[in-house]
This record gives sequence, C-alpha cells and structure tokens, in this order.
Amino acid sequence: MDELIAALEHRLLAPTRHPNAKLTEALSGIHHGPLAWETLLKAGLLPQDFQPSPQRLFGTLDTRRRRPGSARDGVEPEPQPPSMDAVLTFAADPSGLLVAERLAIQVQERLVPWGAEPSARPIHWWSINGLRPRSLTQGAAQMCAVYCLEGAFEDNGEDVEGLVPEGARSWPAFVREAVVCGLGWQRASELEWEVSGRFWAPSETVGMAFGDLPNPFEPWLRLWATGYLLDAQFNAEEQAWNFYAPALGANVQRL
Repeated sequence: MDELIAALEHRLLAPTRHPNAKLTEALSGIHHGPLAWETLLKAGLLPQDFQPSPQRLFGTLDTRRRRPGSARDGVEPEPQPPSMDAVLTFAADPSGLLVAERLAIQVQERLVPWGAEPSARPIHWWSINGLRPRSLTQGAAQMCAVYCLEGAFEDNGEDVEGLVPEGARSWPAFVREAVVCGLGWQRASELEWEVSGRFWAPSETVGMAFGDLPNPFEPWLRLWATGYLLDAQFNAEEQAWNFYAPALGANVQRL
C-alpha cells in the first residue's frame, strides 16, 4: 500500500505513454478521427476490445475554463474518438485504458456488500485538456463504507485522519480520503475490528470483521495510479461510468 500511495504523486493524471512509430506511420495523411481509429484497428495497433460498441464511447472536453463534470453538459460521446487529438490520446496507452476499466469493476465488486449495484455500466472515455475534477462523485455505497470505517476508528478511540501521509496532505480531497481509508481499512483488518450497526451499514456486513471484507479503496488507488480518473456512483440510476484521460500534450492540472 505504501508503494502504491507513493506512486500516486507521480502518476495521478500522468499515464505512461510511449512514442509509437508504427502508429504515427499508420496515421500518415489521415485527418479524420473515426477513420484513424478504424485504421489502427485494422492494422492491429489497437486491441480488438476497442471495436466500436455502445458499451464504450469516446469524447473530448474543453476543460481549460470549466471542470469536466460541467464541461460534459450537452456533449455526446461517440463510438470512436471524434478527432485526431482524441485518437492520439487514447491510442497512446490502450492497455492502460483496459487496466483502468478492469479496476473499476473491482471497485464495484468490492462495494457490493455496501449497497453498490452489481451490474456494470457503459463506459464513456473523455479526454480533458486543462482543469481536473475538483471532486469525484461518491455514491451511497462508498460513503457507507467510509462512514462505517470512520465509526470503527471512533469506537476504538483512534482518529483515521492521523493516517494521512505527510506528503498527501495537499492532495485533492477525493484522493486524500481514498488514501486514508485504504490505510484505515488495512489497520482495521490487522486489529480485527468489526463493522458495527452505525451509519446504516447493510445488515449482512454488521458484525463482520473488516479483514473479511475486501478493501474497496485499494483498487481505487490502483486505478488512479494508471494515470486516469473515474467518476462513478455504482448505483441503479447511473447511466455510464465516466473516465477522464489527460489529452496528449496538454497541460492538465494534477495535484
């Protein structure tokens, strides 16, 4: 966990991308985003997971003055990245996108005991070119897990905020909270603390040891360490999971 937290300082909204001469060569003379995406698929330069599907859509957001959440208003994602800049952004790290998607499913699965909807949602990938989210949506299931964990610390005379690593105190609140809860879950497991009935914990979790429940914050941190962000509530009303990727070459706000 310590190594993962340390990695966040360098990896939050900074995915690993390597120059790809084959990609550049394949796109020579192409200036239309959907055609470029199709070309890369046919050339085998993208995994076949990225064949056009309503389950995975792409879009671009101008976040130089607006946060991604508000910038999404009125913008419809498409089956293929709509511009060459978007193609280059998403094609620069396709394996990283897939890892982030798999980690989102892990987060969801680990939040099911806390009330999360067990069914996956369509994925919307957005490239952003300026401001990052000030905060990320926290669904009821995640908040229930947070409150129950904080309650366990309170019941045992400890302060979970005391676990904040010194270097993380200035990080965005949503990252800092996940770091604290990830470490808190680890400590609660080591001390064999149990979930109490406080804060409306689901009845099936009451009396269970935290160590017998999978830590939902660990895959959150791993997801952010891919360099991408996820905005999802994991509830029945949710229409899609929104992922944010920094546009290639853009000066995107990080910490």
